[in-house]
Amino acid sequence: MTTLALTTPATFFVTLPFGALDSSTATTLRGALGRLVGPARQLVIDLSGVRSLDSAGIGVLAGLARRAAAEGGDVKLCGLSRQLAAIAELVRLDRAFEIFATREAAAEALDADGQGIPTIELTEARQATRRPLLRRLAALPSWS
Repeated sequence: MTTLALTTPATFFVTLPFGALDSSTATTLRGALGRLVGPARQLVIDLSGVRSLDSAGIGVLAGLARRAAAEGGDVKLCGLSRQLAAIAELVRLDRAFEIFATREAAAEALDADGQGIPTIELTEARQATRRPLLRRLAALPSWS
């Protein structure tokens, strides 16, 4: 098991490379991403691997932003495809989140100390392995 030690405050990327952020992944992702939220912690959710987003996925993102704000943290988005950017604009996610076109743009804007932003890569996530990976994510300990 890999353990990530994150100090507070911290800014880091979370990459979601699987195709859909929808009702089939929402419950598990809500729990897994919620564990990453903490005081003064800034998450940048990289959606460049996400092809579709439904109301359940939007709910996960909106809930994550509310929880982060309540705990003194922040959530930003990057890497939205044209389709996801259109959805984000339609449902006004672009008003709730600072959205960067690319990871590089987010890193440039957010890396105040020049040390680089750590990344939690979910590179194993493919449609065929999505459920086992999400179960492993749900089992991650809370970080403080």
